Amino acid sequence: MRIVRFALLGLAGLLLLVVVAAACLLLFFDPNAHKAELQRLVQDQTGRELQLPGELKLRLFPWVAIETGRATLGNAAGFGAEPMVEIEHARLGLKLLPLLRRKVEVAAVRLDTPTIRLAVDAAGHSNWADFSGKGETAAPGSNAGPLSSVSVAGVQISHGTLLYVDRQAGTEIGVHELELSTGALAPDRPFDLTISATVQKGKAMSVALNLKGQATLDAAASRYQLASPVLTLQLKGAGFPAAGLPLELRFDRIDADLDAQTLELPGLDLRVGGARLTGTLSGTKIIDAPRVSGLVRLADVSLRELLKNFEVTLPLTRDPAAFGRFGFEGQLAASTHAFMLNDLTLRFDRTPQAYVSGPQQRAQCCRWARARHASERGVALLAVDLFGSGPDSQFEEAVGRADLEMTIGHIMDYLVTRDDVDEQRVAILADGWGSSFVARGIAFDDRFVAAVCDGGIWDLHERAFLKDRLGQRSSGGFGRDRLSRVARNIKCPVLISTGERGWLKAERVRELYDELQAEGRDVTLKIFTCEETAVAQGHADNPTLANEFIFDWIAARLGVAA
Repeated sequence: MRIVRFALLGLAGLLLLVVVAAACLLLFFDPNAHKAELQRLVQDQTGRELQLPGELKLRLFPWVAIETGRATLGNAAGFGAEPMVEIEHARLGLKLLPLLRRKVEVAAVRLDTPTIRLAVDAAGHSNWADFSGKGETAAPGSNAGPLSSVSVAGVQISHGTLLYVDRQAGTEIGVHELELSTGALAPDRPFDLTISATVQKGKAMSVALNLKGQATLDAAASRYQLASPVLTLQLKGAGFPAAGLPLELRFDRIDADLDAQTLELPGLDLRVGGARLTGTLSGTKIIDAPRVSGLVRLADVSLRELLKNFEVTLPLTRDPAAFGRFGFEGQLAASTHAFMLNDLTLRFDRTPQAYVSGPQQRAQCCRWARARHASERGVALLAVDLFGSGPDSQFEEAVGRADLEMTIGHIMDYLVTRDDVDEQRVAILADGWGSSFVARGIAFDDRFVAAVCDGGIWDLHERAFLKDRLGQRSSGGFGRDRLSRVARNIKCPVLISTGERGWLKAERVRELYDELQAEGRDVTLKIFTCEETAVAQGHADNPTLANEFIFDWIAARLGVAA
């Protein structure tokens, strides 16, 4: 018991000594008396002038802490008189006893109203470049051992400002009202992170942002993670509503490896203006030449309503439901100078469909030749090889077959099963020989609302073929009977288009047109003349002119604004 008593007395005496020493330090040590020495040290280390007009305060309990009033750090030569860094108040604390165990435990770091000004002049020189290489390195053979750990109780920044001006690029960006708060910081340990600010780019655009997540830093391995990040933005400026456009972006996590220059972004979930984009992304060469790729999917959304968020109003259409559904999925590939969507599947409305067919007319050729004209008018396009790309004998085998029109019916059966097809607005387009066979199909299938026979017309091809193979007498009767039966059964509007120098003579096409009109059919005839071009078979001399006319006609018949 006597030993315990002496130990307690000794401990009490030690505590008394510490209290007396601390009191003496507070009474007789004035940190303001050392301002000049501190300013001289900063000048030597950075080449910049440190101004400390505010008062320095020293506190001992519960941490050894230093507080500053206003402080400024001068700018580089040639960048004006405003300081590069200024702050109204700062506080930094440190525990003493852990230092004996080579541990650094820093109290919460607090910065009030800091302002940092970064600038690049017209010649490309920055006001921070002269910091590189400043300072001294530890002398070789120094016996100062490494610290076993470093931790910070947290960082608090309030009312911060970051200004960036690039005179060479003509860029001005300001970050205002910056608020940053973290939990306790320690290597390899997650901490809460919250950031809010308003970003201003010139006078044209501003973004209010809020970011929350749980960060983990591994500076030794140059690896950083932000778990469950949620970023919300409010976009204001030209092209956005006056009240701003809200945007929310989430990931499962963000993993960055700076040594490997890789980035992982699983669980992408972007929501803006009623639209939702999801996917999984990854990045490579994120420092040297950033590239991002991955699968993305846009859930179906009203394109008309979505574009209103960007002050874009689509034209009125006869069908009020037009542009009511838009979505896609595909493989995103993006860099600092390019953006691509590969393997794209596009969903658009219950969109009117144009179907292209023709023997020995490859679907790939039809798709590339016609797709742009269809897309510009909000018309989806299904390209079909009715006969494939085999030898000419396939056409000979098909002539006169009565079951050929069944193929057209089967294709229509497929279209009406699709959710993205409006079965009340399906048109059909055929060129060359296909005009003969497709028309036979629609003559006995009244589900089509419009048809285009481009570069040919039903039965005239077959009549011409049979005339060569069977003789004038046999082919004449067959052709006339066949023509009359087809003409009587076609109920939808029809466009017949051809060129003066196509396979069929223009006067024969006019004869058919006159007969159809006499039957009371809704038929339009367009014969391209030598003066306007597009006169060759397939309009090879000017396909654009022919396609513009054809798809304007289709759009008008389907009630789509051309």
